[in-house]
Amino acid sequence: MRVDWRIQYVMLALIWGSSFLFIVIAVEVLEPLQVAFGRVAIGAATLLIILRLLGQRPPSGRRVWGHLTVAGLFYNAVPFALLAYAGERVPSALSGILNATTPLFTVLIAVTVLPSERPTRQRAAGLLIGFCGVLLIFGGAVVDELAATLPGGFWTGSLMVLGASACYGLASVYTRVTLAGSGYSAVQLAAGQVACATALLAVVTLLFTDRPGGIPARVVFAMLALGALGTGVSYILFWNLLRGVGPTLATTVTYLFPVVAVLLGVLFRSDHVTWNELLGGAVIIAGAALAQRTASSKAATATAGASTAAPPAEPPADQSRPSAATPRKQGREQ
Repeated sequence: MRVDWRIQYVMLALIWGSSFLFIVIAVEVLEPLQVAFGRVAIGAATLLIILRLLGQRPPSGRRVWGHLTVAGLFYNAVPFALLAYAGERVPSALSGILNATTPLFTVLIAVTVLPSERPTRQRAAGLLIGFCGVLLIFGGAVVDELAATLPGGFWTGSLMVLGASACYGLASVYTRVTLAGSGYSAVQLAAGQVACATALLAVVTLLFTDRPGGIPARVVFAMLALGALGTGVSYILFWNLLRGVGPTLATTVTYLFPVVAVLLGVLFRSDHVTWNELLGGAVIIAGAALAQRTASSKAATATAGASTAAPPAEPPADQSRPSAATPRKQGREQ
């Protein structure tokens, strides 16, 4: 049964946009490292099941697994932990807004380290506009108010979300350089990447956290949603969009994440969203769209007429963050 791309588009926006809310629910009971480990473990299991159903095998070779380990560290392990710690400190709505800086960090890192990515005026303007949006969020008397009322510190939580966004940007550039043309399918790379993140977080979680007590049903549901959907099924949806409508349109789903995060935060957590947060989020999205436009147009041109669309130059703003590697051939046809 073929699902219309519009339905997949909306599903992906809802899944990744709601992840911030599920994180806040999960850290009410679980420690942040446990939340990060749980979501990658469930996500890895989901992707491995999908891989088996497709008749494909995990990647092989030390070199590939070395790159997948680095990708899992910066695409999943570190940012997932940072977002979980941030969930104890800032509202889910604000996390969603700040996480929209991911495309900005990706472009900034790409033009810095990749000779092929030239720092054009358009990209520079987009970066400047986007980071002005970040400053707008932090500006005004609201900072003092939040810093005085939110547990754990407004600044600490906000910087953690920005740190997670920077990790996504770094990982995107790294995988473009190391895993492009690896010959493995999207699901193979995703399963390997998330499995590596699971192994890394398993060691840290065992060493630095205590065994959780009773876990309420709402937390179990939140973890299943974060893992099976946000770190598993969502990857398949995103790849289907890339193949069906191309990277230019597929990456616009990035700009719906803050909208979903804000709406869910207000509805279910009574988050207080200020005018400067909303305006700052809009400025960030505008800057990211401007900075991405050149890369997306090039990617769309390069994939015209191809049977399999290549991933965009920048990943979506959340959650499992599909690897930016472009497979040249499939292990087996999906």
